[in-house]
Amino acid sequence: MDDTIQFIETPESTVLRINSDAMSHLGTTLSESLQYEDESMKKTILSLIQQHSAIILETSNKIVMKQKLNIQAVS
Repeated sequence: MDDTIQFIETPESTVLRINSDAMSHLGTTLSESLQYEDESMKKTILSLIQQHSAIILETSNKIVMKQKLNIQAVS
């Protein structure tokens, strides 16, 4: 009998993982691009890092709010 363990990832975890991986690769690309004078490439990479970072922060906030039953502080 073949023993396999299936790990089912939640959609939120998938979004976080994929965007974190993308940021890691973009960070590596940015560090490599620092050797060159191409400013537009550096700006493009930084823009992509910011976009993926925003997705991670937004998704994280949604997960927290889901756990809190959408209870928010009122000021």
